[in-house]
Amino acid sequence: MDRIGKRVGVRIQQIRKSQNLTQAKLAEKTDLSENFIGSIERGVRIPSLGALEKISQALRVKMKDLFDFPEEGYYPGIYEKMVTSLDGFIKERSADEVELILDIAKRIFEGKTTGKGK
Repeated sequence: MDRIGKRVGVRIQQIRKSQNLTQAKLAEKTDLSENFIGSIERGVRIPSLGALEKISQALRVKMKDLFDFPEEGYYPGIYEKMVTSLDGFIKERSADEVELILDIAKRIFEGKTTGKGK
């Protein structure tokens, strides 16, 4: 399976879960099998344009939204968990402490590349 196929599958899963839909419910709404939906989400099968259209309609998104995924090297869920964790940590700090944290982080990464897009 190509990387695009896997990323589309992950994106479909993200949208489905954000709407609190099960694979079974999405399968029912699209008239596709639950097994096929699972295979798409795992990146095992590449859906046809017709299947993508059914999925986008069932999820109430434009078909292009199924291809709206972050650049290579992004791992769904990891960054969101980090941001949530940092947000909770920072909310417990004073403005001066937050400023110090930001200054230290900037110094740590001065002159380093982000590693994104590799």
